[in-house]
Amino acid sequence: MARAYSTLMIRSKSEPYCLNWRQLANTDAKYLYDKLIRECAESAIEPPSLKSVETWIMVARKFSIDEIVNEIVGTDENIFGLLEALHSNTPKDLITYWGGHPKLLLKTMGDHPKNDDDLFHDRYKEQDVRRWISRANVAIKICPWLDDYFSQFNK
Repeated sequence: MARAYSTLMIRSKSEPYCLNWRQLANTDAKYLYDKLIRECAESAIEPPSLKSVETWIMVARKFSIDEIVNEIVGTDENIFGLLEALHSNTPKDLITYWGGHPKLLLKTMGDHPKNDDDLFHDRYKEQDVRRWISRANVAIKICPWLDDYFSQFNK
C-alpha cells in the first residue's frame, strides 16, 4: 500500500505536491489526507488513515531538518557535527541559544573537543555565525513547522 500511496502523491496533478521529503515535510497533514482520500477513491484503493499521513509528515520533517541545517551552514560536516554536539542542530536552536551570542558560539565550537578543523579560527568569523542565524530565521519563515523542533538533551 505504501507504494500505491507514494505513487499517488508523486503522480497527482493537484496540490500538495510531494515529490521528495522536503515537499512532504512542508505539507499540511489534513490537506494531504483529504487529497489522498479523493485520489484513492478514483483509483479504488483503500485510503490511509489521518494518523498514518501525520506519521509520514513527521518522519519527513525529521529527515528534512538535517538537510536544512546543512544548507544553513553551507554543507560543512564539521560545523554540523559541532552543532549536534552542542545540542544546537536545528534552526530554532541557532536562533534561541546563539542568536544574541554569535561570538560565544564561534568560541565554543572552536574549543570543542570534536572540532577536527585545525584552521577553524582562521576559517570562520563572527559574520559566518550571523549568516547562519539569519539563514535559520529565513528557514523558519519559509517552513514554519521548523519552529516546533529543537535539539533534545540526553538525560
